[in-house]
Amino acid sequence: MNQVAEAVQAATGWDTNLWEIMKLGERTITIKRVVSVRQGVSRKDDRLPGRFFEPLEGGLLKGKALDRNEFETALELYYDMMGWTRKTGVPRPGKLVELGLGWINPILNQN
Repeated sequence: MNQVAEAVQAATGWDTNLWEIMKLGERTITIKRVVSVRQGVSRKDDRLPGRFFEPLEGGLLKGKALDRNEFETALELYYDMMGWTRKTGVPRPGKLVELGLGWINPILNQN
């Protein structure tokens, strides 16, 4: 992973490190989520197709399927890790401030 930071430094001259690049990615994902929320996306849209929960018909995992409850638990964990509310998937104001995106909060509240 540190090679990513080295590549960015070599290509751009930006004196950065892996932590800054990871935070950049987190900010990008959070901004995309805010835009999606403004367009009406919510937790109800964070779903997998029903086929993912059907048993596989062949191969090494024949008969295995994703468990819906485990998926919901994983989704809640993801929301927690991203700093989004579990109920709606909306980024929390504190997370926006942490990422230097506090200016988005008033825009988000205009829904």
